[in-house]
Amino acid sequence: MRHAIINEVAFRAFALGAKAKAAERPDPISDSRLLSTAISELSDDQFWASKVSSLDQDERSQANELRQRLTIFFDDKDSGDLVLFPEFRGCGLLDACVGDVIVGNTLYEVKAGGRFFRSIDLRQLLIYSMLNWRGGNYSIKSLGMFNPRIGIYYEEELGEICQEVSGRSSIELFTEISQIVSGSDFSR
Repeated sequence: MRHAIINEVAFRAFALGAKAKAAERPDPISDSRLLSTAISELSDDQFWASKVSSLDQDERSQANELRQRLTIFFDDKDSGDLVLFPEFRGCGLLDACVGDVIVGNTLYEVKAGGRFFRSIDLRQLLIYSMLNWRGGNYSIKSLGMFNPRIGIYYEEELGEICQEVSGRSSIELFTEISQIVSGSDFSR
């Protein structure tokens, strides 16, 4: 549970820094101010309020290290077109969702636990991609995952992933998923 809190503070602090950079602020925001602002924002959320208030100095240092790794990773990928917290409209039984980052045409999910990526992580990206396909908000051509805690990432073209996991094109797979989650005969 502590990793989840540290991860959320780190990602929020990264997002604040990325927004400030995009706004071309003349003076860089200090690491401690980014973390403090992220903690303050999360404190306004009932779910996070009691959790973030108990972060000790070591956990704040861990959050800052993860924030720095996120910044370096996405600065390296940055094509000038960075979207933080991309929103995807719901479909059928699926509510609207919010992803992590889109850089150019690649949708990334940040998984900062002490583990390798799992198939459920890829399924999450495929669901976001299907919702985007239906809603048409973004041009997503690749999917990626990044774990700043253990320093691994994965990236592949969307069409290749769909072919590998289902033997279908992205349009065929998204049509099928869309019909399943929209159908009245869906069993919960």
